[in-house]
Amino acid sequence: MLHELYDKAAAVEAGSTVNIPSIKGNPTGLLQVKNAGAATVVLQGRLIDDDTKADWETIYTVQDADELRSVSLCPFMRVNITAQSGTPAVSVYVHA
Repeated sequence: MLHELYDKAAAVEAGSTVNIPSIKGNPTGLLQVKNAGAATVVLQGRLIDDDTKADWETIYTVQDADELRSVSLCPFMRVNITAQSGTPAVSVYVHA
């Protein structure tokens, strides 16, 4: 199943939390980033959706590039834009 994590002009911000349901067996998926400019895209995940009980952990970072790669999956994931120049369009998808 394809999940959209981020799709807009990038700003230094954390995207919305996305629930990746039914992770079984080997919890890996495909990450695709379209970075039309200069932005640092950080894929983050955690096991529970509760800020008081779990911090966001970095899974993978893409800097100023497009990329397609295999990544570890968590039940809750998000994209955090940690740096950008201008307002580049950034699209991030994960296939679980």
